[in-house]
Amino acid sequence: MRSLLLVVLFTSFLLHAGGCARSPVGTMTDGQASRSHTDRGIELHNNDDLDGAIAEYRTALRLNPNNVSAHNRLGNALQDKGELDGAIAEYRTALHLDPSHAPAHNNLGFALHTKGDLHGAIAELRTALRLNPNGKEIHNNLGLALAAKGDLDAAITEYRTALSLDPNYFRAHHNLGFAFQAKGNLDGAIAEYRAALRLNPNNAPTHHNLGLALHDKGDLDVAITEYRTALRLDPNNAPAHHNLGRSLSSTGDLHTAIAEYRTALRLDPNYGLAHHDLGAALQATGDLHGAIATYRTALRLDPNHGQTHYQLGIALQVMGNLDEAITEYRTALRLNPNYVNAHNGLGAALQATGNLDGAITEYRTALRLDPNYVPAHHNMAFALEAGGRKAEAKEEFKEVLRLLPNTPANQHEINQVKQRIRELSDDGPSL
Repeated sequence: MRSLLLVVLFTSFLLHAGGCARSPVGTMTDGQASRSHTDRGIELHNNDDLDGAIAEYRTALRLNPNNVSAHNRLGNALQDKGELDGAIAEYRTALHLDPSHAPAHNNLGFALHTKGDLHGAIAELRTALRLNPNGKEIHNNLGLALAAKGDLDAAITEYRTALSLDPNYFRAHHNLGFAFQAKGNLDGAIAEYRAALRLNPNNAPTHHNLGLALHDKGDLDVAITEYRTALRLDPNNAPAHHNLGRSLSSTGDLHTAIAEYRTALRLDPNYGLAHHDLGAALQATGDLHGAIATYRTALRLDPNHGQTHYQLGIALQVMGNLDEAITEYRTALRLNPNYVNAHNGLGAALQATGNLDGAITEYRTALRLDPNYVPAHHNMAFALEAGGRKAEAKEEFKEVLRLLPNTPANQHEINQVKQRIRELSDDGPSL
């Protein structure tokens, strides 16, 4: 299966200390002046002037190095600029001055999470919760850190706690939906994303993730609607274009899907999965040259993507380039020795070169991994028949007949298999 690119809203509100009191008119002490510069920094930060805010916070700290709020807020501004080391240093200074400052513990936890120090992040966030058990943002941030660590059940507990404190907390609904989605609880994910969208209808990532969950549920038309809504809100969202293409491909609308994949790649030329899926769509339309070129681009970006090696092998085999096809199948199997389709594909390519023993070995490996894999039974039957082992071939055809669902779509193949069994029983001519 193709992997999905999920988007999670990691941006939780950073907790700030309470607003500083305005300084009275008249002569100002250094402490009052420091608070005044802090207030000005807050105003500039709220207006997205990070450089101006940082300058004001630093002025405040020159006047009063013990201004805990200014250290905390300077950390927030530095974190918003991506200067994590500086932010962490400011939070630690704030906590050295006031170890019971819950906002600084929360913000330090958030920064450590962003740096990849999940153990440190979780410790800081738990400390923040001991100091402020009712901080919904802290519960949400702890949930994010736990989810990143792989402890989805604990993350879900934190998101639910945040929602018990504020049922209208959009971020917790979104993140709870993401956690449910990661656990395979698609109904729960869809419900939470929809709850989030009732609170914030114009959030593109939530529409996108809802589309992913609906796609996995098989509700392709509604998934397509959600992707299109996400793209109306954020037209340059490459993953949304890519996943819209995937849903369109699944409905059979390959030409529109190809257009979406190409848009995703115009926005992000190094998007390996979009190259892979574009190759698959081109292959399905019969454009094998285009598919092969696109798969090769995908592999330059991600040489260890086994499915792309496999798909490239198929395209090369159809083009009659058996040696290169065999190389690609073997590469896919080196990356994943249990890749059933690749064992079957390699067997078919070996059989086409006349290497029946090698082909039969690959089919047997595929069937050891998945005894009910019909294509391998089918190919094995023909390989055995070609090798003169008609009794064994007959048994394989019988296995195909047993495993194939008796549906109108399979009727032609069922009739062909029955005919092969009759001919083998009569020792009649081989196909």
